[in-house]
Formats: sequence, structure tokens, C-alpha cells
Amino acid sequence: MNHFLQYKSSSSLLPFIAISMLVLVCWRVYCYAEIHYTFFGYSIINRKYPEILADAPWRLDEGKSLPIACLVKDANIYPTKLRSIMASYSTPDGEIYRKQILSEKPVRINKHYWHTLAFLDIPKGAVGNIKVNVDMDFTCKGIKRKATSDNLPGLSHKPFNIFVSPYKLPSFDGWYYGDGHYHTHMSHNQVEFGAPLDIASEMGKAIGIQWVIASDHSYDLDRAMGKLFEHDPKLPRWQKLHDDAKIINSKDKEFVVLPAEEVSCGNYKKYNIHLIALNTSQFIPGKGDGVKRGLNKRPDLSLRQCLNRINDQDGFAYAAHPEEGNGYLGKLLLNRDYWRNPDYDQGGYTGLQFWNGYQGKPFRKGYKKWVELLLEGRKLFVLGGNDAHGDFNRCRKVRYPNTKLDETYDHIFGKVRTYANCGGNLSQEGVLEALRNGRTIVTNGPILLIEARRGNHSADIGEEITGKIQEIKIKASSSKEFGPIDRIKLYKGDCVEKVEKVSRVFIPEKDEYELVYKCNINQKNRGYIRAEAFSSARGYKYMCMTNPVWFRIV
Repeated sequence: MNHFLQYKSSSSLLPFIAISMLVLVCWRVYCYAEIHYTFFGYSIINRKYPEILADAPWRLDEGKSLPIACLVKDANIYPTKLRSIMASYSTPDGEIYRKQILSEKPVRINKHYWHTLAFLDIPKGAVGNIKVNVDMDFTCKGIKRKATSDNLPGLSHKPFNIFVSPYKLPSFDGWYYGDGHYHTHMSHNQVEFGAPLDIASEMGKAIGIQWVIASDHSYDLDRAMGKLFEHDPKLPRWQKLHDDAKIINSKDKEFVVLPAEEVSCGNYKKYNIHLIALNTSQFIPGKGDGVKRGLNKRPDLSLRQCLNRINDQDGFAYAAHPEEGNGYLGKLLLNRDYWRNPDYDQGGYTGLQFWNGYQGKPFRKGYKKWVELLLEGRKLFVLGGNDAHGDFNRCRKVRYPNTKLDETYDHIFGKVRTYANCGGNLSQEGVLEALRNGRTIVTNGPILLIEARRGNHSADIGEEITGKIQEIKIKASSSKEFGPIDRIKLYKGDCVEKVEKVSRVFIPEKDEYELVYKCNINQKNRGYIRAEAFSSARGYKYMCMTNPVWFRIV
């Protein structure tokens, strides 16, 4: 007998239902919203038609075509006839343009996940903010319906706001932008799902980024296709992620996908924490906080065991949003926690992804911990990403599972970018080596490089120089989109005295978008230098931080 059905009507199950609902409420979510999962029949957001969403990038380089995506999920449960998809947009001068994305013939959809991608030509000279409406007409169960932007209950359905920039993202030769934390449609569970890599790659190119880390949840990658709880030992989702990445990497010379895994593992207190595993060839299990095993939330592997598996495959790992837990209830009910000091103290990981879409308390705590580790002499690097699940323009997510949806702008694909020195042409190997060796900076606006020189020797970001530094070269770049450089801070860390101080502050006398400074600092002990740049424009503040250059006094 099915035990779920056997106990469903039993009053003895009420405590389990209450606890499980609290577990779901504590689940931190940034994603396309799953609305069809019901908990023992409970859901006030469930609808008897598939989820239908459109999406568009938040930013577009002038002269590029605008990608518009349309996604349909769960049409295998609710077969649907998609009759039309009409995109219309208005430019800053008030002109209105329309384009039919579907052909005249309706599309019948009866699969779990369906998507299409179209491109709109934006008139030359149409720069600034444009508004894009996407109207989708569909029929389900004989009822004709219309969705604007999406058909998710309780949301705004407002147009997509896209900034068409006349300025390319600031750039240096040999460096490439990427998003260090993204989820595809293989991250599909009771509250969320993402968008396929072919959509992400086109959205990325429109925004101006060239690579992405596709880090799907370990607790989703071992599930059967289209199923929430059914385990499949053949790992079709994990294989699909890697197959899709191979297709894009073999065909697209302008975009690189790094297939990865966001592994749930156990911290030293045996709570679940997350780790981004890169360059691994085998799946690493981690179901602890995926709510797949009833009340069993124990980690499958400890952090140490997980790191050993990654390193044994010649992989490497970054701590994923290490200071971002789920509060007291999340710890109690999801068994989810943040990284603790004994976890940070372990060796075998490469860095910390503490800039996770926004600069709130988890960012500040992660930043502080990173500096502490640097002062201990640890060569650990910062990685930036957004934890977006699709979410190319705004985040439409579950706020309270089965109860309420919400829209935010905190975890949008490509907003926080990692800029990688690939030493030449863009390639999967080049990006991986840059991430492994810390030849990266992280920004949401301007960019900044530092170089240390001693005689004929030099060290760039992520490298070490032997002996006292004789000259430091600082190079910064911004654009009118992100505003002129307001100031640059140069930090010096002393790994013997365990103190980091601002060594220099550079404030331009006038608006400058390209800056070069040369200076030197006092050095007594082994340590490092790093730098930060700041700018502002259009009511927004922007920041860039470099990874360190280390120096060793002999």
C-alpha cells in the first residue's frame, strides 16, 4: 500500500504536516516559481494550467538584437495550445513596435518543459530604458486565456524594463565577464525551476557576459526528469546539464558554459551548507536540505568528504554564499546553516562566493571573513554570482510555499559579474584556470586591475612576488552607464601582524572613466595588496573588488 495515501487521512499526521509546511516556508528561494506542487492538497497558488513565462535581459548593448524567451512548464499535466506570442515595445522617443514571435499556426504543447527564443531588432539610436510587453494567448482545457509577461497568480505582469546601453561594458584585453552562480531548468523542485542553457547563453551575450557557471542543486540533479521526488540512479538531469553544456561549447565561440554542481554537504555541526564544485567528472550526492526524504535532513557527506571527492577528480570548489543561512527556523527545520570557523579552517577549497546578487548582511559578513582568512595567510579568492534561476530581468519567486508569490530584483542573471583573465582567447579551459588561480575581479560596474613590480619581475592579480614591491600600478575603467570613478582604495594586508589597512585612496579631481595610478607602500612583513573601485550613475552605486597580489619578504 502507498504509505502516503495510507496516512493522508490520519490525524496522527497533523504534526508532520505542520512541521513540513514550516520547512517549506523556511526555504530560501530565488527563481521562477513552481505553482503546481501541493502539500497534502494545500495550495492557494495552484492553477489548472501550465506555468507560462516570458523573459528578457535587464541590459542590452546598442546594436544587438533583443532576445525574448517564452517558457511553458507542466504541459504534460495540462496540455496546452499556444495560439500566439506577441512582443511589443516602446522606445524612449515614444515609438511602438510589435512582432509576432510564433508563426500563424498554433503550437500544441504536451511535454513537461517547452521553450522558444526569438529576437527583436531594436532601432538604431534607441538607447536608454525601453518597455517590452509579451502577450501570450493559450488554450487549456478548452478555455482561452491570455498571459502578459507570465500567468503566475498575484504578480504584477508588468512590462520588462531593459536598459539599452550605448556603451559596452568596461573591458581589458584578454579578460572575460561571467556569472559565477546560475541554475538551469535541471534545478527543479517543489518551489523553483530555472531556464535552459541555450536561453542563458543568448541572454548573457545580450547583456555582455561571455561565460557562466551552471551550478545546479545536488538535491535536484539525482531526480528523475520532470519528477520532484523520484530518484533516478542513471542521473538523467546531471547528464542533461553536461550534454547541454557540451553542445553550446562546441557550437558557440562567443560563450562558454562551465557545468558545475551546488553540493549540499555537512558543516562541522552536521548542518547543511553549500559548495560550488567545478571541473568534476562524477556526480556528488547531497540531498540533505532538498526536502526529498521527509524529516530526514541529514547531510549525505561532510564538507571534508565532499572536498576530498572534488579534489580527487582534479576539481576545485568555492564556498557558495557561505554566510547566507535561513535563520533559526531554517536551521531547525531544514537543518541548513552557514559556514562556521572550523569549516573555513579546512583546506582544499579555492575561495568564497559571498557576493551573491546583492550587498546585504551576508555580503558584509562574507567580506569580513574573507579578509580574516587572507590575514591568516590563506590564498583564497572571491567569486561573484547571482544565484539566478532564469531571472534575466526580474525574479518571480515563491515567497511562502503554496501560499504567496513575489517579485524582486536582488538575484538577476549577470548583474554581479566575475571578470576573468583568460590569457588570450575565450575557452572553457581558460576560464577554469582563471577561477582556479584567482586571476579574477568581481564587479557590478567599473573594473580595476593591480600589478606589483620589483625590478624586472611583476605579479598580477592572483600571483605572488618575492621581495619588497618597488612599484604598484593601478588601472581602472568605467563608462557613462556606471559613472565616472569616484574613488579607488588600495589595501595592504600584513599576514604577520594580522592587520589590513587602507594604504592609499585615489580620488580623481574631475570626472574620469579611464585611470592609471602608480605608487608604492611600506612593507615590513609578508602580506598582500588588493584594491576596490567605486562609481555611481542614474541613482545606483557600483563597486569592483580585486583578488589579492601577494608579496613575500625574504
